[in-house]
Amino acid sequence: SRGFSIVELMVALVLGAAVTLGIISMFSTTQESGAVLQGQARVQDNARYAIDFVGRSLRMSGFLGCVSRPDALRSALNGEFDNVPFTAAMQLMTQGFDGGNGGARAWSPGLSTMPRLVAGSANADLVAPGTDVLVIRQAASESRITVAQVNSASNLTMRMPADVADFGVGDFALVSDCTKATLFQITGAAAAGTNYVLQHATGGGSPPGNATANLPGFNEAASVYGTDASVFTVLTTVYFIAPGAGTYNR
Repeated sequence: SRGFSIVELMVALVLGAAVTLGIISMFSTTQESGAVLQGQARVQDNARYAIDFVGRSLRMSGFLGCVSRPDALRSALNGEFDNVPFTAAMQLMTQGFDGGNGGARAWSPGLSTMPRLVAGSANADLVAPGTDVLVIRQAASESRITVAQVNSASNLTMRMPADVADFGVGDFALVSDCTKATLFQITGAAAAGTNYVLQHATGGGSPPGNATANLPGFNEAASVYGTDASVFTVLTTVYFIAPGAGTYNR
């Protein structure tokens, strides 16, 4: 009449094991659900950040300064817009490309160069197959002109930029006022007191060069830019998805 029988002990052990397994299963399921929810929250946060980040560039796509009409843009380059390098094709303000499935660089249409995301980083200049590429072009780094041109072929004198390196020989620049805008290649750049002088002579050390020293304007063969104009560097931003280091990571 004292203690428990073998049958009672076995029933108690079975019931205890069943309850323990149930608690473990519930804990595991709850932990997995928490991890999934946390992962979804991270994906949503990353998506919101990416949309906001890319959206800022998209809102500036085609920015030409004071002039707001894309048809007011002219080019002083050889071949005009037909011969403009990829990074300075301001007439193509926004472009989309298909990464393709034939390899990391198999864009359609193919591009000869791909700007690096971070110099020296692995996969920084690769595009994940089957993903899309977004290219956005705009004018950037504004500097106010302080001395009017005597004529369309004369040099542009502007206020000293914050970073002189932004305006170098061979670089592409854009000058615009509220009626016209002109894309040209810098053939000379030098400080002049508190100002900075940009030359746009015919030719140039690097292709395509300028077809003329004049700066064509809207419905004009040559335009003079006054003190109400601004000079910009040309900014081309490329958004793409690069292969990641791990599985399902990009």
